[in-house]
Amino acid sequence: MTAIPRSNQSQEQLFHMLSSQIGFTDSSIELISGSMSENQPLNPELEREEVSFGDEESIRVLSWSDSMETPTIHDRNGSRKAAGGMGHKWHHHPELELTLVTAGSGVRWVGTSREPFTAPDLVLLGRSLPHTWELVGKTSGFAVQFRDAAHHAPLSNLPEFRAIHSLCQQSECGLLLPISVARRLSRHFRALPSAGGIERLSIFLRILAAIDEVPAEDLATLSTPVDASAVPARHAQSIRRAIHFLGDHFEDPITLEDVLADCQMTKATFSRHFPILTGQSFTEFLQTLRLERFRRLVGKRGRSITEAAFEAGFQNLSHFNKVFKKRYGETPREFLQAAR
Repeated sequence: MTAIPRSNQSQEQLFHMLSSQIGFTDSSIELISGSMSENQPLNPELEREEVSFGDEESIRVLSWSDSMETPTIHDRNGSRKAAGGMGHKWHHHPELELTLVTAGSGVRWVGTSREPFTAPDLVLLGRSLPHTWELVGKTSGFAVQFRDAAHHAPLSNLPEFRAIHSLCQQSECGLLLPISVARRLSRHFRALPSAGGIERLSIFLRILAAIDEVPAEDLATLSTPVDASAVPARHAQSIRRAIHFLGDHFEDPITLEDVLADCQMTKATFSRHFPILTGQSFTEFLQTLRLERFRRLVGKRGRSITEAAFEAGFQNLSHFNKVFKKRYGETPREFLQAAR
C-alpha cells in the first residue's frame, strides 16, 4: 500500500494559528483575532509534547467532548484523568498518532499542509511531524498515540507486523483516510477508552489492519517531508526573531534579504527551517500577513480595494489580484461585495 500524494491548496486561517504562536508589537496586534487581548502572552515556537505511557501500556488513548484543549486520558484500568491538551497548538512528538475528529469542523495543519475539514476526519501522523487543529465551536474526537512498530519486539518481528511497520513508514508525511473509513472505524475508537489490556491492544490492531487494507488510490499523503526534531534550538530562536520582524514590517516593501539580515541566518538554512516552524514558505507567510490585513481593512474599515491593497503592503495591484484569487478562490471585488 502506497499513498497517493495530495496536492496542497493553501486554505488560510493563519491568524487564528498565529494567535497561539506569535507575539506581535502594537503596530500589528490589531490583526489578531478580536478575542485576543493585547496583553495576553503569545507562544511563538513549535512545541514538543512529552507523551508518557502508563505502566504496562504501549498506546495512549485520549478523547475530548467539547474542546481539544481539555482532553481526557483513559488508562488501561478504566480510570480517567484530565490533561492539558496540545492539539490546539503547533506541536510535535516522536510518537505516531491516530486522530479522529467525530464532531466539528475547522482547519487541519499537518507539516506543510493546511486544509479545511468537516468531521468525521481521520489522519495518521508520523514521528516528529508538526500538527495542530483549528476547530470551530464545540467538537469531539479521539487520539491514539503509539510508538513505531519497531519498538514492540518480539511482536514486531512477526511476519504479520510487516504491514504495520510499512504503514508507520508511510505515515511520515501524514495520511488522510477516506470519510467512509473514518465512519466505519469510529465504533472501534469509541470502544478504546473503556477497554484495557489485551482487549485494548486488539482493538487498536484492528484499526491499523483496517487502515492497511485501504486501497492506495483512496489514501492521501498530506505533507512534504518534515522532521521537527531536526531543527536545532539556535535556528528555532532565529526563526522566531524573523517571525516577529515580519509581524512588525510586513506592510513595508521588505525582502527576504531584509529578514535574513535581521535574524542573521543564511538563505539556505532559513529556507530549510522556516516552513517547519511556520507551516509556510517565506513568500506564503508574508502574503498571508498582507492578505489578512487587506481583508480586515476592506471588511471593517471601509477602505477601497486599491487603498487597502497598498496599505497592506502590496506594491502592484495586478499582482495582488492574482495572489488573492489564487489564495481564496474569488476576486477581491467578489470578497468585498460579500463582506458588505
